[in-house]
Amino acid sequence: MLFRHGLNAKQVQMWLGHHSPGFTLATYVHLLADDLPDATFLDGLTRRDTAEPSYPVLEEPGSLVAD
Repeated sequence: MLFRHGLNAKQVQMWLGHHSPGFTLATYVHLLADDLPDATFLDGLTRRDTAEPSYPVLEEPGSLVAD
C-alpha cells in the first residue's frame, strides 16, 4: 500500500522498521508493477515551475491516509 501511494523503498523501509531498503524491496517486489510507465512522466520531473513536490512527503508515522 505504501508503494502505491508513491513512497520509495527507503521511506517504506523506515516506516516498516526493516534493516535495509534492499530487504524491503526483496520482500515486497511482487507487489510492484512490472510495466514501464510512458516516458512523458519525465517531463514533469524537469520542470522548475512547481513549488510542491510531486511525491508524498511522510511527516510522521500515521500521517498518510489510505484511499
